[in-house]
Amino acid sequence: MTEMTITSRKNPLLQSLINSLYFLLARHFPQNEYKTSTKKSRLEFYKIVDYINTHFSNDISVQSIADSLYMSRAKITSVFSAYSGVPISDYIRSVRIKNANRLISRGCS
Repeated sequence: MTEMTITSRKNPLLQSLINSLYFLLARHFPQNEYKTSTKKSRLEFYKIVDYINTHFSNDISVQSIADSLYMSRAKITSVFSAYSGVPISDYIRSVRIKNANRLISRGCS
């Protein structure tokens, strides 16, 4: 295990920043180009991200996202992973940590 991996596990803010950076890079350079080639799947991905960014403060799960967007859990997981390269749970956690850090820096509780 590298020193960076050990350090990032001890520091949730650092882990959140690493996940965000990885998410942005993976979004621009998808690993599975063949899975991300359709306009429909790209729009589904953006709907998933928008839903998470809007509802992150609620108790959300892959199932609740699937129910709200009228997609299957498998479709949600597949589309999100194909475009982002990270598990959907990591992205949700990253959004929540960034929001918490923003609130802390503003002095909110």
